[in-house]
Amino acid sequence: MATIAHPESRSLYRQITELAGRLLPGDLLLLVQRFGIAAVFFQSGRTKVEGLFTIPQTTIDLFELEYALPLLSPKLAAYLARGPSICFRSYWCSASLPVSPPPRCSE
Repeated sequence: MATIAHPESRSLYRQITELAGRLLPGDLLLLVQRFGIAAVFFQSGRTKVEGLFTIPQTTIDLFELEYALPLLSPKLAAYLARGPSICFRSYWCSASLPVSPPPRCSE
């Protein structure tokens, strides 16, 4: 049997999101969301790297056995894949920062 939800009975999640929407600017909420998503992808990329930028042999083996690229050596492919995986995550976060439009020239 289906139940009909009353408009007065709102979930706690909905109440919190509505409160945050009223108290915080939309740009800040979008920025927090982007950082949350980027953190997940950043941690995923960190599993293929040791330390700051050292690539372990297991990552090179992954490119050799699993990906099997025909034109690149596995070691070169692993190093080339490391850069964009870090840079694009940084871009993902910065892409949502508000940018003011350039000033208009008066004629």
